[in-house]
Amino acid sequence: FNDWRKERQFRGLQNKIEKDQQASVIRDNVIQQIPISELVVGDLCFIKYGDLLPADGLIVQSSDLKTDESSITG
Repeated sequence: FNDWRKERQFRGLQNKIEKDQQASVIRDNVIQQIPISELVVGDLCFIKYGDLLPADGLIVQSSDLKTDESSITG
């Protein structure tokens, strides 16, 4: 039951992210807004306060970083 609930929460979050969401990426040394469906391996995402992370990744640089994973972990 617990796995089912987490899966349902994950699907809901995924649908929320995919619906009209844009990502800020750094390509050719310029910050660009692209649909999250166009993210590719190797993109550098520029994440601001309140942004949802649309993909798994590594943190390259941060300042005063705080994350809230409660929507994923329950």
